[in-house]
Amino acid sequence: MNESLQQQMDELKNARNELQEVVDELSPIIIGMAQEVLVNMNAWCKKTFKKNGLLKKIQDSQITTAESEYKVLQFLQKHTEKFICALADNSVNMDRVFIAHEMPKVTKHFHYRTVDVSSNTPLVPATF
Repeated sequence: MNESLQQQMDELKNARNELQEVVDELSPIIIGMAQEVLVNMNAWCKKTFKKNGLLKKIQDSQITTAESEYKVLQFLQKHTEKFICALADNSVNMDRVFIAHEMPKVTKHFHYRTVDVSSNTPLVPATF
């Protein structure tokens, strides 16, 4: 392998490690919900959340939405500029609705654009 390629690979590895350190700063946040909220979930949520263990974690969590909003906002303010950071994820539209309703301070930090990465799937034909 030539020196230039090795240098590029090392730079990518370092960038990946730095990004992982940032991601590791904010562990998953599971917001506790009142029993009446859990009872009123639709059948898909109840079945899926029970199967994957999320329902138990929600029931056990003492973290409030306000605490979550604070943690997420602190993280965003540390690592992104206000109005520059776009919300991005796979099928992210419901996330945007939740954040707008439950975490208005976080919503005000994000750029108004949303990047739904699943939109790329029909646009880019499979080449592998």
